[in-house]
Amino acid sequence: MNEDARFELAGVAASHARRNRPRWMPALGSALLAVTLIALVWNLTSAGSARDRLRREQRNRAQVEDLTASIARVRTAANDPSGVRAAGPLNDILQRIQRAGARHELTMPLPHESSNEDETTVERRYAYRLSHPSIADLMGWVRDATESAPGLRVYGLSLTKQGDRAWQLDVTFVRYERAG
Repeated sequence: MNEDARFELAGVAASHARRNRPRWMPALGSALLAVTLIALVWNLTSAGSARDRLRREQRNRAQVEDLTASIARVRTAANDPSGVRAAGPLNDILQRIQRAGARHELTMPLPHESSNEDETTVERRYAYRLSHPSIADLMGWVRDATESAPGLRVYGLSLTKQGDRAWQLDVTFVRYERAG
């Protein structure tokens, strides 16, 4: 066999070897690796946002538990008849409530006011409806309002979640004043 025939035979053999070598396997392996890496990045970012949501919900749960304890204390105090005493009139009660709201950066609406009177006492009620993203600010305002106005108590309280970012607080304050 001469040298040209050997080179031609070697070229044909190399050509057949290239045809028989699977090219799709490395390409498939590379594609699977790329898909796996994309899925890994996706899962890591999803896990991070899920952790953030979990922490936020845990903070909200702790605030709700504190609020529930506060409500229980208020209800206990409201059911204690010895704690209700008629106080003297307080002319700046609305301003005190407004200032308490300003300390917690709340936008304060005007309350719905009502009063009932008998021979010795006047019951004055102030109903508010507020929306705010922070339970702590809402409950802090309720606490500060009752502390800033002597004799002011929480008569009723309702807290509901509005969407993902806000809480609605319906609260009615009551104050008993001496008639006359």
